[in-house]
Amino acid sequence: MTPTTDFGTRLAETRMNQRGAITWYKFEVFHNGLREIRTVGDADYDVAERKAHALLAKLKDKWAQLQAQEDVRQQKRDGKVYAESQTAKAVANVKALKTILGAGVARPAEVDWKQLEDAASFAFSEVAQFPLVEFEEGGEPIAAKHFSVPGSPDSTAPKYRPALNLFDRLWTPSRRKKEGEAQRLFDGDVTQWKAVAAAIKEKHDSAARMLVDAKAAFLKEKSAFTAKQTERNAKLAAFETAYVAGDRNAVARYCETLLGMSKYPEFLDIEFTAGFNPDNGMAVIECELPDKGALPTLQKVTFTASSNETKEKHMPEAERDRLYDSLLYQVALRTVFEIFHGDTHGFIKLAVFNGWVDALNPATGQRNHGCILSLQASKEEFSAIDLEKVDPRACFRQLKGVSAARLSGMTPVRPILQLQTDDPRFVAAHAVADQLQSGYNLATMDWEEFEHLVRELFESEFGANGAEVHVTRASSDGGVDAVVLDPDPIRGGKIVIQAKRYTNTVGLSAVRDLYGTVINEGANRGILVSTADYGADAYDFVKGKPITLLNGSNLLSLLEKHGHKARIDLHEAKIINAQNAVSRGTPSVD
Repeated sequence: MTPTTDFGTRLAETRMNQRGAITWYKFEVFHNGLREIRTVGDADYDVAERKAHALLAKLKDKWAQLQAQEDVRQQKRDGKVYAESQTAKAVANVKALKTILGAGVARPAEVDWKQLEDAASFAFSEVAQFPLVEFEEGGEPIAAKHFSVPGSPDSTAPKYRPALNLFDRLWTPSRRKKEGEAQRLFDGDVTQWKAVAAAIKEKHDSAARMLVDAKAAFLKEKSAFTAKQTERNAKLAAFETAYVAGDRNAVARYCETLLGMSKYPEFLDIEFTAGFNPDNGMAVIECELPDKGALPTLQKVTFTASSNETKEKHMPEAERDRLYDSLLYQVALRTVFEIFHGDTHGFIKLAVFNGWVDALNPATGQRNHGCILSLQASKEEFSAIDLEKVDPRACFRQLKGVSAARLSGMTPVRPILQLQTDDPRFVAAHAVADQLQSGYNLATMDWEEFEHLVRELFESEFGANGAEVHVTRASSDGGVDAVVLDPDPIRGGKIVIQAKRYTNTVGLSAVRDLYGTVINEGANRGILVSTADYGADAYDFVKGKPITLLNGSNLLSLLEKHGHKARIDLHEAKIINAQNAVSRGTPSVD
């Protein structure tokens, strides 16, 4: 496989709102060796850039793995070496899975604020575009290259003196002819010299101009680099200050940062999202775990010299199931340990771990996303456990963790979070749907009435199964417009709903806010209902997350399902809302 260095990231697009403010940054990540071009984006430039660099790192790793695989294929000529290396790798993989907990305890993840700082040195990216400009180390332009101009022709030089004989001296026409030829030679050389001198001067002038341009570009790029680096480090400093102060969001983000530094085998894809409640010191960790199919099954490779063949021996299904169960118990315990260990300021008194898996259901052929194990532990009781000596499953059970008998069966369980049906935010609901006239434009409805309509619809949707649907107060609702409390022991739980009577596309920030609310509320799922549609970034964000997006079309279908007819005309609503805003003397925010 031919090595390649043709890869990188580039800002591909920025989107702006009507006020000219940038609302979205999209980066292209390319790797020509893999023939892949992908895009990532975010409303925050730094987040989008980090995503791009993270994706590029994955592509580089993938390329490195492909190169390594190619190297292994080359080594197959020596079957014994290949068999031994594959067996050693298989044994190492299994050992790594069996010692996930021990590795985390021995080398727990830590947040080094200094290490997180952006300390990169500036390197001028346009050096190659200035071939006539010299650059010192580090990329700064210092001078234009020197071009030597040859001396002008000398009329007294022998080549310009006519060679006159006696006849030429006596015969004037002959002498004048030779003198004219010498003069024409001199004039021709002078003309050529002037052309060369002019060309060299133009090179000098061009180099000088390029030097000026290079310096200007250098200073501009360096200034932008420094400003961006300063901004990043300022954000990091603000993050650290907020964390030290015990800010709810900062502590949650700290937990995510900490767990993101935890080193797992490269074939395991584990992601963490955290929430924190400063009132009781509880950290809730939502963990996206790999399914059983991500585990390597190879145990041993043997080589038969006589037939020049290799034979693979794979792990029996039952053994693979046991290894998978052990892995998940270890990840749960390791995560709680790292949260308590890394909490340098003692904010976290109680930790909840919810392990989610997106796995294929062999009965339906569909992928299901569910929580298959949940653990809650106080810092005090957890500190009394010697994790280097415990049996992970027994320790999980001792801590009253919740899971099915076999995790490999992917049986969902309810996360350990008690629902509070006496939430003081709930207010009395009133009927709205029956008052709708056929053809009514929902996008013009009063926003409070719209929230009650959404509550009423979901009460019809869930109420038949005994669920309770509540509307929250308009103020201090914590980002929740309605709450569904479903007592069903299997599929039930808490669902938070947000209603957005919008006339413009719902942005990513609203979806992010809902996801944060789901975490903070300890809910099983979040539903965002809007009269408008959602951007592509919003749909990308909710993939693999317990979030459902219902747009205007879905809302109308839900209304029709429960016997109500209405319509949504966003253009008409914008005009009406603007007119109403003018009559009230307030700006239209919709």
